Amino acid sequence: MFVDDETLNEADFSILFFNICRSVEVTGNEELLVAAALNLQDKYAEIAVHLLDRDQERVQPDRLMEYAKCVRCIYVLLRHNKLRGHQVCDIYEILAQQMLKISVANECLALYGYECLALMLALLHRERDQLVDAHEHEARSIRLAEELYVVCVREMGNLLPNLQHGKSLFCAIVVLLLGMQHSLTLNALTYDVLLQQLSDSTLAIKARSDTLYLSYVKEMYSHIRQLHACESIALPTYRIWKLLLQYKMVKTMPDCICLESKQLIEVLINRRTETYAHCLAVIHLHIFNDRTNLKCVPEALASHLQLVEEHVSAKDAWLLRLYVFSTSLQLLLDRLNVNRTEPVATKQQNCLLSLRHLIELVAPLRLEKHHFLHIARLLNRLSANAFTTAESLELDKFITQISAHKYRCEDDEDGVVSNNGVRAIRLKPQPPGPLAFWQTNVFSIL
Repeated sequence: MFVDDETLNEADFSILFFNICRSVEVTGNEELLVAAALNLQDKYAEIAVHLLDRDQERVQPDRLMEYAKCVRCIYVLLRHNKLRGHQVCDIYEILAQQMLKISVANECLALYGYECLALMLALLHRERDQLVDAHEHEARSIRLAEELYVVCVREMGNLLPNLQHGKSLFCAIVVLLLGMQHSLTLNALTYDVLLQQLSDSTLAIKARSDTLYLSYVKEMYSHIRQLHACESIALPTYRIWKLLLQYKMVKTMPDCICLESKQLIEVLINRRTETYAHCLAVIHLHIFNDRTNLKCVPEALASHLQLVEEHVSAKDAWLLRLYVFSTSLQLLLDRLNVNRTEPVATKQQNCLLSLRHLIELVAPLRLEKHHFLHIARLLNRLSANAFTTAESLELDKFITQISAHKYRCEDDEDGVVSNNGVRAIRLKPQPPGPLAFWQTNVFSIL
């Protein structure tokens, strides 16, 4: 049925093989998967003979559709790791011939062919030492991967809103990056294309009412998490903040997508703390300037900080709060500098609204003298660049807040007691211990 039933729609097909695999695990009937793989290989070979003609226009559309549905089944086997490298050695070149053309033959091939080819090439690269003619396959798979990578990025950049096509291209790009790390590089353009696809605010709305659509979004989140969990892949920018900005700020987001976003944040906290720290400063400024979602702001910030507390050491959590605080001040200063060149109408805006909530980041911390000196230097520069009366007033209020916190820190350090004989303040001092290498790069100025 899995191989031959051509009446299955995309929603049915997306869950069918998962259920088959689960049944195999329960019954132990591995022969079922072996038979399916052999049947597919035979069917593919039979159909592929008709695609070897150099004049592709002579290939009948129904034959191409038959081929595409066979590719769809192979894709599912590959996705669930049910094929080995030697089983795709005679398959991938014909598929590459179809997918690297300017125009793909049909809709079904466009939906499954890109990711299927990417999975094949990654599998060949991973198992290259086990193949006959290994060097030949390795060289060919690297060349085809480079070509496919360029094609997928180009197609995705030009794609009209279409999640089915977008998901296939998205996953193909990530599979290639993960599977061919020594041959491909994640550049800023590709990274932007990937993030743009997942940052689309309409995804949450559509995913609420369409289970197939939801499965596509969850699969893309799974891939982007794998990409960021791979520390050997350098991130070209910090623009992942655009995707993280939606966490707890988009009320229409289904709970399951919110969970996907949370899991991505956890990956960043654990694997790319420096990136997350910078992104959190940017997120902080954006959510406190979003006047349409003010009710969501406290929950959003608290949720981020709670994840930080849960997933890093006490020292990391302490330093990260301070880093976000300091970086937020620097970003506000950068914004004021840019604002000087804007039209007069823009200059009348209060660019320092975020200061109203910034003190909350360091309120639990017992900062030290050198921390306050660093903060004072930033505040002096902010004061020199404040353009409007509203900005100056906002800054004055904040200086009053930070001054009060300075006195609290001094009292806490001195052990000041209240009238009933107990300490009135209990702030968190910086946990003891040296900075790790990556911490030194980020936090040494603080």
